[in-house]
Amino acid sequence: MTAYQQLPQGPPQRKKTITQKWWFWVALAVVVAALLFAGCSIVIGAANMTTTTTEQAAQTETTQPRPPTTVHKPVPVPVNAFGPGIYEVGNEIQPGTYTTPGGSYCYWARLRDFNGTPDSVITNNILDGRGRMTIKRTDKGIEFSGDCEWRKVN
Repeated sequence: MTAYQQLPQGPPQRKKTITQKWWFWVALAVVVAALLFAGCSIVIGAANMTTTTTEQAAQTETTQPRPPTTVHKPVPVPVNAFGPGIYEVGNEIQPGTYTTPGGSYCYWARLRDFNGTPDSVITNNILDGRGRMTIKRTDKGIEFSGDCEWRKVN
């Protein structure tokens, strides 16, 4: 006796993708609802916290005297001295020779443009102690970093 296989009738059945299954959409809806609820409660909690803090501050002001306020004036930086930063030559800093008494780390770079790429650097140096460098009129910018203060000498 020979066993025959019965062939399926109609077009072949394709497996359902995950987005075609009902439980996927239910789980997604639950997650979205949980995230929305958590976000709303954080905002409401923050608003309540702000109100409580304001009320506590008002109570503190009426019951405790304030300590005297000390005003700290910023230390003035000399006009011809430059610290960490990127300066535009001819506008923010003038061409010329600059020196520094040094520090634990002093970096300078003469720049041909402000693109921030290695090709932007004409030349650079890292100093450990006193240093001297010259900014040319053709430079577009200069970058100083570290704890050095640069001053123009000519």
